[in-house]
Amino acid sequence: AWLLTDPIAEPNQPMHQTDYFLELLRKSGLNVSDQGMNTRFYPSSKDREQAAALIRERGISDNFIVIHVGANWAPKRWPSEYHANMANYLHHRIGADILLSGGIHDSVLAAEIIKLSKNPAVKDLTGQTSFGVLGTLCEAACLVVSGDSGPMHLAASVGASILTLF
Repeated sequence: AWLLTDPIAEPNQPMHQTDYFLELLRKSGLNVSDQGMNTRFYPSSKDREQAAALIRERGISDNFIVIHVGANWAPKRWPSEYHANMANYLHHRIGADILLSGGIHDSVLAAEIIKLSKNPAVKDLTGQTSFGVLGTLCEAACLVVSGDSGPMHLAASVGASILTLF
């Protein structure tokens, strides 16, 4: 505590983490400019074409939710049973298809979630999307659910509605 000599009030409004830290720097008296900085990600036309093909091939409706099941560390990962219950709840509540995203190493986790959910609306896309395709899917989704992960930040950068699990 003795090192914290100049406390700075946190920003009141919700904002991207980058803007949050820039605001803290400004409040500390530094002349920080965010001019020219852009945290927005714009998927390419090829990404959009590949996402559209994936949606078409997998029979995914226009009403879908992306649930990112992966995380770098086990403590950041929600249990499979919780993901399955949430997927079923969201599907039954709003009628959306549920797309499970993650890296190829998350395929076992996705298979377990699908087995527990017993719901054909839950579809495994783990290891099947590039960064840009996942960004396109997040942008088109009615909701993205993710733990504290890179894909959560990707979803934010395309303007998706996000529920982040901490």
